[in-house]
Amino acid sequence: ASLDEYLANGHGFDAARDKRRGMWQLETSRGAWASLPKYMVSLLRAWYGKEATKENEFGYQWLPKLVGDESFTITIDRAARGEVEGLLVFGQNIAVTNPNTGLSREAIRKLEWLVVCDLFETETASAWYADPTAPDSIKDCQTEVFLLPSATSLECDGSVTNTERLMQWHERAKKSPGNCRSAGWWIYQLVKKARWLSPFMVADALLLGLASYTILAVFIFGMRAGMWLILPLYILLVARCVSFGLIWLDVRARARKIYSKAGNTITMLVVLAFGGAVPAICALPGAWGLLLAALLVLLCGIWERYWLIGLARHC
Repeated sequence: ASLDEYLANGHGFDAARDKRRGMWQLETSRGAWASLPKYMVSLLRAWYGKEATKENEFGYQWLPKLVGDESFTITIDRAARGEVEGLLVFGQNIAVTNPNTGLSREAIRKLEWLVVCDLFETETASAWYADPTAPDSIKDCQTEVFLLPSATSLECDGSVTNTERLMQWHERAKKSPGNCRSAGWWIYQLVKKARWLSPFMVADALLLGLASYTILAVFIFGMRAGMWLILPLYILLVARCVSFGLIWLDVRARARKIYSKAGNTITMLVVLAFGGAVPAICALPGAWGLLLAALLVLLCGIWERYWLIGLARHC
């Protein structure tokens, strides 16, 4: 959908009420909904700055779009059927707010992972072990739960709203204790830490797949078959080294808390050397060199994944 289509159909009541006549027609000429076009353009410009232009719909197409029914009840039902891998729960206790709380808690225990950001451990965060209707053995629950300490509205600058639908702006009254942060801060940090992970995982998965295919191609079809894979191998080697380097620079401060400074440096050198430069040189002489390069790529992939998994588990 385009930005114009959204602005023309953005009201939640459009499907239920005929706005061509009666009092609902007034919303197109007065009130908050009449200002929606100006508000959307202002909001998109605030987000994207100079990159938001009329030619690119002010960056509207850069926003994620819903592709189906993502409502709460439907999502819980899908999770209970094992169709949802994980959930991020901020400021909501889904284990007690759904009309069918038993179904909600069952759905939570079928997730692979669950992130809860709240002031304290809620029933949602403890459904894997403290629910009286849960299985007797905690081992039966495979959900990995992460509890993030949230800050109250009085401990944050900005706007606050509630069921009253009244939005107020206020200044922070008190600094939050320990590692408590606002939900917005946690969301920003999660996305920030993962920004380089996606391109790295894509490039690395393609590279490991290409290396495996190269080894099979050489053994099954002969040496000549592998020579056609040199150019894509070089492209993916560069992509892997650049993306891993960006990840390493972004998380090296946290990595020092887990691994030694020498260990982190060695990991970076191993990826750049044995996962980049050395395979590139080995692939030049011929098919046997390409075979050696593919083996080095696979071994380096094991090394870097060990480093990343250790970082994820302890941070």
